[in-house]
Amino acid sequence: MTTNTFKQTKTFSFLKKIIYCSFILMSCSFIPIKTVETPVDLDENAGFTPCKIKNTTFKAGEVLTHKVFYNWNFVWMSAGESVSKVYNRNSKEYKIGIRGKTYSSYDWFYRVRDYFETTISKETLRPSTCYRTVEEGRYRLYDKVDFAFDKQQAISVRGKSKKEATKRAFDVDNCVHDMVSMIYYFRNVNYNRIKKGTNMPISLFMDREEWKLQLRYEGKETINVRGKGKYKAIKLSTRVSAGELFDKNSSVTIWVSDDKNKVPLQVKLELSIGSVRVYLKDYKNLRYPMTAKVEK
Repeated sequence: MTTNTFKQTKTFSFLKKIIYCSFILMSCSFIPIKTVETPVDLDENAGFTPCKIKNTTFKAGEVLTHKVFYNWNFVWMSAGESVSKVYNRNSKEYKIGIRGKTYSSYDWFYRVRDYFETTISKETLRPSTCYRTVEEGRYRLYDKVDFAFDKQQAISVRGKSKKEATKRAFDVDNCVHDMVSMIYYFRNVNYNRIKKGTNMPISLFMDREEWKLQLRYEGKETINVRGKGKYKAIKLSTRVSAGELFDKNSSVTIWVSDDKNKVPLQVKLELSIGSVRVYLKDYKNLRYPMTAKVEK
């Protein structure tokens, strides 16, 4: 292999990893990172626990569309988008689906067609079942999890396809979440009742492993959302682990609307080889009027 061919192959590999990280962010808005257990300074009056939180922010029929951009050699490029929808599954549960895909102009390079679906309790917002189908380049995955909280277990059926999937049971925390339920859980935190700098712990089950996470409340500010204008926002962050793509002090920063809806407005991730941004593109059927928008 020539030096130029090697450099080109490495560049393509890095670009694919950037796009992969982009779609993790775009589809879920949070990156699961293992953290060291530290004392939690959660205000006792915050009014929520990982086991239960009251839904005050979204309703069935809500649709959110996000667009992803990544920076390569000082050029910002749009790679794809995701659409999140909330449905009434029955009187006791919501069904939430998130579909992410690359634009057709990128499919020749690295085609992504991911789908996440979770059923959550309307009373607690804990998940009962979640599944995802992943098509990323040549990679394929079928992943279904049933949560048996009475047994403190997650029953995983996972493989390259549904036909090839194997079943295993894992012991988990009684208040564990999946990626989708975690997003809608944190949308319902009352950030007016916690202090700036508060670390909020949660357990996440993904890829047949339980992750201990902390999301940090960073305060409030006004931000400019690409193509949408200025919004009053709540700022959140979490640390990421070092490695080939991450600098030692890299972090994911998330901004949600500072109103009753708490819609994810923007996500930022700095990588060692580039940057990723996810922006709110459109919203429909919000539970409340979007009052976080700053008028011109």
